Amino acid sequence: MQMGLAAAVSSIDSRIASASHAVEYRHVDARKREQVCMRTNTWLGLIFLTQVDQKFQDRRIAKEQKARDEARDAMFAQAHAAAQQGQFAMWIQTPDGQRFERWSHHALEALRAIDDRQDAWELAWELDLQERREAARPQIVADAEASVPTVSAVAMRRARLQGFVAAIAAAFLGFIWLVLVMVAPTSPDGEVTVTPGSVVAMLLAGIVGLLAAWRLWVSFAGERRRGVVKAKIDQAIGAIGLPEGKSWHRRASEERLREVQARISGVVENASVKFPRNADLVQLAGTYDTRPAGPEDANAPATIQRLLEAFRYEDQRRVAELKRDNVA
Repeated sequence: MQMGLAAAVSSIDSRIASASHAVEYRHVDARKREQVCMRTNTWLGLIFLTQVDQKFQDRRIAKEQKARDEARDAMFAQAHAAAQQGQFAMWIQTPDGQRFERWSHHALEALRAIDDRQDAWELAWELDLQERREAARPQIVADAEASVPTVSAVAMRRARLQGFVAAIAAAFLGFIWLVLVMVAPTSPDGEVTVTPGSVVAMLLAGIVGLLAAWRLWVSFAGERRRGVVKAKIDQAIGAIGLPEGKSWHRRASEERLREVQARISGVVENASVKFPRNADLVQLAGTYDTRPAGPEDANAPATIQRLLEAFRYEDQRRVAELKRDNVA
């Protein structure tokens, strides 16, 4: 029996030792797993930092390469511009270049002359238009007011004021009538007794209310009629406009003159690259070609006639200068 008890105790001890060993093993295994996870996270972090650093490095290299490319392009552009300037400097000494130099001076003057003439021409016609409209305004106003009966502004303001005052008085009388009705004695049947005062207040409120409505209607109707008259006046004055197709040039319209300006500017701006020949230069004498006085100018405003005479006088001087420099 003692031997059996010892065997049981030994079995229990062995089980307890096995359980303790298992617990220790599990603790050790958990620590190992934690260490493995820490190392894994460290490796992942290092990989992430490496990737980020690589991206920054790639961007920095790309920016440096772009800066080098831009610097190289700028250097090539400067070298090309210097070469072009050198070629232009040599070309300007040739007969074509010397003629272009003389022509460019007159070309810039022609550009300014076209702008100045066009501005003066438009301003003169606008001033004439204002004078004609102001001269026609009294008759237009009289015709418009005769076609639509209107009320003067003073009368409309007076009617509006009277209407507002009458409306306030009607509201006050209506309030008095309401008070008189409320304080009136009642019959044994509970009906309100109609007093002479309440009747008078009611009649006066109605009459004054109708007066207010009439005066306000007169004011608003007058405003509407004046709006109709104003619209007719504006329409009639707006119908007096600028003449169409009028140009100070003999053959060219305003659009055509702008095209000529664009051609002249293009030749001047691209001269250092294209080295224009004589055939490429715009004939400047054609820009100084004011239309002669004709029958249509007999009824033209005096300002327009004097402006055309000034343009013709300037044409003679400008064309003479062009012929003198052999760039006409």
